[in-house]
Amino acid sequence: MKKLVTLLAFFTTMSLCYAQDHQILGESDIIGTARFVGMGGAMTAIGGDPSSVVLNNPAGLGVYRSLEAMISFGLDIDRSKQMVANGQVGTRDGVIQNIYFIPTQTSAVFAFGRDGNEGILFNNLMISYQRMRNWNRTYAASLQQEPTQSIANIMAANANQYNLPSAPTLPDMDNAAWLTYLGFKDSIIDLFQESDGSYIYDICIPTDYKIGQAAIISDKGFVQQFNINYAMNVSNRFYWGLGLGIQSLSRTHTIEYAESYATSPSTTTSMSLYSYTRQTGIGVNGSIGFIYRPAQFLRLGASFITPTAMSLKTTTYGDSQAFDYQRVSTSTYRQTDNAFTQPMRVSASAAIQMLDRGLLSFQYDYQHHRLAKDLHSLRVGLEIVPAESFYLNAGYAFTSHFLPLAEQPLYTFSGLSVRTDTDWSNLQSRHQASIGFGYRGAYMIAQIAYQCSIERLNVYAHELADPYDMQAFTHRITLSLAFHSK
Repeated sequence: MKKLVTLLAFFTTMSLCYAQDHQILGESDIIGTARFVGMGGAMTAIGGDPSSVVLNNPAGLGVYRSLEAMISFGLDIDRSKQMVANGQVGTRDGVIQNIYFIPTQTSAVFAFGRDGNEGILFNNLMISYQRMRNWNRTYAASLQQEPTQSIANIMAANANQYNLPSAPTLPDMDNAAWLTYLGFKDSIIDLFQESDGSYIYDICIPTDYKIGQAAIISDKGFVQQFNINYAMNVSNRFYWGLGLGIQSLSRTHTIEYAESYATSPSTTTSMSLYSYTRQTGIGVNGSIGFIYRPAQFLRLGASFITPTAMSLKTTTYGDSQAFDYQRVSTSTYRQTDNAFTQPMRVSASAAIQMLDRGLLSFQYDYQHHRLAKDLHSLRVGLEIVPAESFYLNAGYAFTSHFLPLAEQPLYTFSGLSVRTDTDWSNLQSRHQASIGFGYRGAYMIAQIAYQCSIERLNVYAHELADPYDMQAFTHRITLSLAFHSK
């Protein structure tokens, strides 16, 4: 037991910040206009679309030659289920479904310039709102674990690390994690005398049988951004642009975690832990990019979006119950304020123009996460014009960790944390396929697209637990309507 406590104490001191926050709050999505969704987001070298201007490349604004106002709506159906993990099938492996309807984008484009072939032809401005990401997902899963994988071991390790007194009170949590306080008050851990006369905190749960572990994890919220963009068209061959974004996020994360212990082959007892975390923030970022046409049939594009410097407020609350005792809570909601930085994004793309019959686009995206795995994405988009004023879209995007997972998990329990949510998820891969249809008339644009996203994730209840192998499906239908001048 002493070796386990020493090992856990070492890992709890490795990170006092939440790397998982940096990953889940910093990920982007293919969302916005129907054309952008239908093309799989592969529009860095194409432009002419409000969501592409914000999410891919501000230089795409230079393609516009007329005034335009657009609004888009999305209907998302999110389904998650537990898969086979470590040779076990969880007892809570049913599908959980969430449905929500949202405005995904609104924009107004102002094009100032003249038709021609040489010189500065257009100076364009766009003011827009863009939904960056949605959270509306619930996981439910369970596994059989060894007693050494109980969350009680984390509580005991933390109590020993910070030398808690034999009867800690809530003020003592200035020197230890609140999760440990809940564990002591619910007799999940207690102080025991060793053979050498010393005292050490240890677990109180039965260790003769495997323990049952179950969790219901829920995420709700969104990231949205208000933008102003400027772009220039030089000789219909070179386009460059700048952007400024004011971003806000709101995320509510809850986990209902439970462990059951067999005290005999026919008798069990249990503990439960409820954690509530709400995060809100506001930040700012900038973007710069270009599109270059070296030949009539070829477009090359690249862009850089700065890290988003954000002020983040986190509100937390937790309570627990074990061995039929009365529920114990952290008594109040606790708020903390800190600076937070979302990752930078780099995009490079090439598009092939097929005369007046369409185009084919290839794109690579990179996101740098300071405390988590960097994300890489490959996208391809196709647009076909079967008849004048009509077009069909298809797209595909793949996102994955290209390198093996690090031995150190993304999330280790913070030794002095007021938070009691010990769970984290690790993206294994994401596949997004889409199709779309659009009409562009003399004054009106109408678009509709469908996207299917499949994610494979490892979801951990805490750092000692084996992962739940989860699969999540998101079905997205997007509708866009716009009016423009000739």
